[in-house]
Amino acid sequence: MPYNKTLWKDRVVEKPMTYTMRTNADGTITLVPAEGQILEVGTPLTAVNLNNLEKQYEEVLAWVRENAQMVKLSADTGLRTKLAAGFDILTLGVGFYYGASLNIPSHPIPGSTAWYNIDVTQSEQGMKQFRLQRNADGRTWIGTVHSDNVFRGWYEVVTDSPLIWTNLSLQNGWVAGLTTPQYSIIGNEVVFRGRIKNGQFGGASYLPAFTMPSIVKPTTSHALLIAGYINNHWARVYLFDDGKISVITTATGATDNELDLAGLRYCYK
Repeated sequence: MPYNKTLWKDRVVEKPMTYTMRTNADGTITLVPAEGQILEVGTPLTAVNLNNLEKQYEEVLAWVRENAQMVKLSADTGLRTKLAAGFDILTLGVGFYYGASLNIPSHPIPGSTAWYNIDVTQSEQGMKQFRLQRNADGRTWIGTVHSDNVFRGWYEVVTDSPLIWTNLSLQNGWVAGLTTPQYSIIGNEVVFRGRIKNGQFGGASYLPAFTMPSIVKPTTSHALLIAGYINNHWARVYLFDDGKISVITTATGATDNELDLAGLRYCYK
């Protein structure tokens, strides 16, 4: 129904709060207003006007109950809700959140302590949808929990932005060559660049040259060849499904030749 607005005005007189005193027969006095000219009569405080306010208030409440969003998606300030470090984001209800050093299962960037924004929606069947965005550069992933309550993993929204490269932690004597050994993730594939040298061969125990984080370990164990940097040499490398990457041998039987990791890549999920 249309709102019947009342234009409220104050009563204005020439001499406000001014009275004359009249003595009564019983000895008491009466203060008689002596306000002078009435400049504005003001809006009368009548039952009609007050009932109109009550009516409009009740209609607004009814509209809110019928039409307004009754779930709080943010703080009263409209800002995202801050999460404590270590918070498991899969337990979140519907809303908008942010935090650093969070517990992000199957984290797309292992070991990241960056600030992330998290948007969560949910369906009646218990399915959840997550949008995860790193605040520093806008890099974004989406993930879902299906009706069986199983998290389906993260899928990056791929753009033409530069890849994010992470330095490898070398083991068993292997050191960086002329360029820093690093890895990056493109979709469900792990790619490498840089050179390594001077480490121990894997041998019978398959000593690793480096070990990948568990979240991006190869889906299957397998061997492949990568190129040496000098004299067209090569190396045979074994990738294990527990994340170990081992150099088995080289064409020369030595490790002083730099091995180029650019040919190394695998799928991790």
